[in-house]
Amino acid sequence: MTDPNNNSRRHSAKVVDGPGKAASRAMLRAVGFNDADFKSPRWALPLPGAW
Repeated sequence: MTDPNNNSRRHSAKVVDGPGKAASRAMLRAVGFNDADFKSPRWALPLPGAW
């Protein structure tokens, strides 16, 4: 999906890049992601007590 040398997406690429991650992309598209969202880094902050 993106340049493999782009280090800013090293973590999100593991979740959404490649043909084996089609199910992950489909779930994210279902909640409103679009093509531009997959080209930018994804990050999340865990909430205390959320697990």
